[in-house]
Amino acid sequence: MKILLVDKDVKTALAYKTVLEERNHHVVMSNDIEDCLKTYHDELDKIHSHTDLVEHIQPFDAVILEYKISGMNGIEAAKEILTVNPHQRVIIATDSITHDLLDSVKNLASSSIELLQKPSGDNVIVSLIEEKEILSELQKLDVNVDIVKSAQFRHEQMRNMLDTLRKKRVGQNGNLENSTL
Repeated sequence: MKILLVDKDVKTALAYKTVLEERNHHVVMSNDIEDCLKTYHDELDKIHSHTDLVEHIQPFDAVILEYKISGMNGIEAAKEILTVNPHQRVIIATDSITHDLLDSVKNLASSSIELLQKPSGDNVIVSLIEEKEILSELQKLDVNVDIVKSAQFRHEQMRNMLDTLRKKRVGQNGNLENSTL
């Protein structure tokens, strides 16, 4: 996966970068929000000039933004990114999840926004990036997760697949229906 990362804490950013690269992810670090947005727009422009827009190819599999950072904050940056690319997966990293932050995320009205509580261990960032929770839930629904992984769905598509399968499996009275995938 290709990940764009900006964090005010260089130590945290380097720790995320190291653990993700050890798992063969490509991490692009930015110094601040402005540099992050420039990098994002440059990559998006490259994709738009080389592919059909219908394909929804993402410049990054995930963008990790520090919530509180000098200049523009992570929510403002997420809003700018989602304005030009509503399918982009964005993770807001924060020391504390407040009501203001939750309200800001709700106001973006995007299912592509996720929150990452800091500090978090290596396994938390890896699990979040690699969609382990969604894959685990799909596996519980008897979905072949190896096929799902090989299809390289976007986060939004995986989340929609899980939601659709859950609805299909649960009958109107709340009982599981007998169906196989």
